[in-house]
Amino acid sequence: MFSVSFTLLQLFAVAAATYQASSEVSIPVSTGPILSLTFFKELGLDEAVWDTVAEAALALAVFGFASAMLTAYRNRNSKGSRLQKVKLGSCAPLPPASKRNERSRMASASPGIHPQPAPSHRYAVRGSRTEADALVAAVREGKAAQLPRLLDGALARSLAAASRQQSFATEEDVATALLHSALRACAANHCFNDAIAAYEKMAPVISAGNSGLWSVLLYCIVEAGAFGKCKAVFENLCKQGEPSGHDFVNMVRCFVAMQDAGGLRELLIGFRASGQFVDNFTRNRALAACGSSEAALHLADSLIDSGICAEGLDTVGYNTLMKYNARLGHFSQCFELHNEMRAKGIEASEVTFGILLDACVEAKEFECAKKVFDDLCSSGLKLNVVHCTMFIKSLLGADKLDEAAGVLREMANSSAVKPDLISYSTVVKAYANSGDVRSAVKMLQEMIKAKVSPDEIIFNSVLTGCCVFPVKSKDVMHTFETLIGLGMRPTTTTLSILLKALAHTQAWTTSLQVINSAHQTFHIEPETRLYVQLAQACVKNRATAEVIEIFDAMLAAARRRSEQVDPAILSRLLRCCMLNRDHGLAAKLRQKAQQAGIGLEAHIEKMMSTAPVKSLPRPKHHM
Repeated sequence: MFSVSFTLLQLFAVAAATYQASSEVSIPVSTGPILSLTFFKELGLDEAVWDTVAEAALALAVFGFASAMLTAYRNRNSKGSRLQKVKLGSCAPLPPASKRNERSRMASASPGIHPQPAPSHRYAVRGSRTEADALVAAVREGKAAQLPRLLDGALARSLAAASRQQSFATEEDVATALLHSALRACAANHCFNDAIAAYEKMAPVISAGNSGLWSVLLYCIVEAGAFGKCKAVFENLCKQGEPSGHDFVNMVRCFVAMQDAGGLRELLIGFRASGQFVDNFTRNRALAACGSSEAALHLADSLIDSGICAEGLDTVGYNTLMKYNARLGHFSQCFELHNEMRAKGIEASEVTFGILLDACVEAKEFECAKKVFDDLCSSGLKLNVVHCTMFIKSLLGADKLDEAAGVLREMANSSAVKPDLISYSTVVKAYANSGDVRSAVKMLQEMIKAKVSPDEIIFNSVLTGCCVFPVKSKDVMHTFETLIGLGMRPTTTTLSILLKALAHTQAWTTSLQVINSAHQTFHIEPETRLYVQLAQACVKNRATAEVIEIFDAMLAAARRRSEQVDPAILSRLLRCCMLNRDHGLAAKLRQKAQQAGIGLEAHIEKMMSTAPVKSLPRPKHHM
């Protein structure tokens, strides 16, 4: 419309100019009257105007027809384009390669974010409802396994649309764009094996690809553990330009997983030969990736010695090396690295001191641990519960239980560092393992007062203290009742520990009462193995009558629960009798089992059939 209006304005301008020129035409002037002169002059002007108007009308008709034809053509093309956009999306040129590489490097420098480089082929399919979007949606809906079939269909439709649109996009261009979108969706949804299958399907039509595609594919391959494919993909990536820091770390992960120190060395040499460097952040990530290997320290040293990073080691790098040395028991090397840090003016972090404390505990260098803890306190760094727990472990390793408890109490009174469940359980367990049940209970009470809730493990640890040395049955039961008062809810494991403690003083009657009343007192059904445990303890102490009583109680409990006694459990008890040379007791138990309809295992039947019925004398021994 704008062009038509502009044309009309030009025509009117021409007409006006013609009119003006006509008015200036020289007409012969006669000596006749003035009226004759005026008439002929007007007649000449009228003819000129009419000629101009006729020319303008003809020009308007020609331009109007041409404009109508052009408008119709444009409308038809616009409609077809919109239909293709709905189905396919439009093809648009991508930014220059330099800008794409810059975006890729920026993305790889961001911690925890994988780079998402823009496709480097000439054309990319995009739009709100494109084939690429449909592939992404399929992956999100859990259909990643169908990608090979979906990619085939998407590629066929895209090529057909590109042909109708007379696009310059080649089959490889379209296939690369579709596959790149599918791989990114797979990476985001952790469908790594499906990503590899999708690539293998499209590989025949993709030769050069683009840096973004190879980068994402490399990541998927490493995550899937298909390390044998990494080298070929990395070579294709390098043909498209410099690999990013993220790609470098993925290749390090590959060689570490394959225990391929030679391959890692070749990678480092290749990077240095091409004049490429990585920053400290990337090197630290690569060092951390070495941690999954048994040769972590050797691989980490190779990374550092290669000069792949122009910057010196920072605190994180030193911490990683110290951790690998501590893992191998290289106690002195940890402190050599720490001294090197201080010599270079690199400040230690909370993690640094935590690693040193852990190394001291593992090496049983408790005096050194105390010095490290003192240095930490004077460093101005913030203490945390991990540091204090490590120091407590070092004191406990030196059998300084009361000093460890003192540190724990100082933590409880501190406003900065409060002990947690692990801190308390470490001290409680140490007291219990030494047989000091009273101190263990006292520490447990302080724990509850500090509003730290104990769990089943710590309760059972205290009760286990009654098994270290023989404790009177009344004291064992007092401890058990105290723990219940502090909130313990007995389990089958708890009852098993209690029976073991009572067996030290041969409190068979008390033990059987605990089991028989468990379903009423503690609302738990005692397992059959608890009866067998108690019966075996009686067998070893020649308490034959108690064994029969316990066996009858076991059968009664099974009938109450409408359960059948497992022949394997019965066989274990009979075998115990046979090994303790009480064949007569074994025969009585077998008879009771047969009356209850309990079968025996074949090897026990054979063992009993070849044994004498009368029991032979045997020495008495305790559990």
